[in-house]
Amino acid sequence: MFILQDRDFEQKAYPDLFPTGSGGYNPNESNGLSLRRYFQQRLCNVDGRFAKNVEYLFAAQYIIELKQVKEDSTLVLRQQQGNSYRNAVVNAGILKEKGRLTDLIRTDQAYKFLKNVRGTPAYWQQMLYDVLALLRQRGTPTFFLTFSCADLQWQEFIQAIGKQYEHNFTDEEVHNMSWQIKTSWLNTNPVTAARMFEHRLSVFKRDFLFSKAAPIGEITDFVFKIEFQGSPHAHAIIYVKDTPKLDVQSDEEVCNFVDHNY
Repeated sequence: MFILQDRDFEQKAYPDLFPTGSGGYNPNESNGLSLRRYFQQRLCNVDGRFAKNVEYLFAAQYIIELKQVKEDSTLVLRQQQGNSYRNAVVNAGILKEKGRLTDLIRTDQAYKFLKNVRGTPAYWQQMLYDVLALLRQRGTPTFFLTFSCADLQWQEFIQAIGKQYEHNFTDEEVHNMSWQIKTSWLNTNPVTAARMFEHRLSVFKRDFLFSKAAPIGEITDFVFKIEFQGSPHAHAIIYVKDTPKLDVQSDEEVCNFVDHNY
């Protein structure tokens, strides 16, 4: 946790980003700005130098997650004071017993405080439980969809990043770029690439899926999950109102529903 106590960490680690040796996060001068909001401002700033530095990006993520783990673990320990686990009061003595600690880890009790930290096993386990609860209440979803990011074909991705480096690429110039050049441009600013995908997905949901036209029917429930395997993509399960159930309602009703909506 020592990194959170060093107020000059950013200036010392990234002197090229802080040439004057000042301007890093200082909780005493933040005017209520949280550490998470501070890094969001840095990465989304029009300056662009922080978003272009991949090492700074990973450091920011590490520090935010470290701070949240520290806060959540402290909160859980306070909540557990006086509580029992398998007929034993939870205290420091229990954590010193190898067998007891192993049991806590094996049953995932030792990791529950991580459920608010995105990407951890506890976080995905909580999301899994939420999805299973939805499936139990609503049954089989109408659609399972995957939305992929075609960042090498969407010319505005390269053009937006190029403008940050004072390169105004035309559509033709981007079209004629090789695969290697396109990927190198995307890698120079992963923040912009991720934000543009998120924006495209948000606009698609707002102006198409959830629009008044209801092109796939009236959506009543949904779950979206964004993953990164190189380029980002999103998985979704969607429930549409008055969807007929297979093997329950007749084939004619199912076909009429499909023909009417699609």
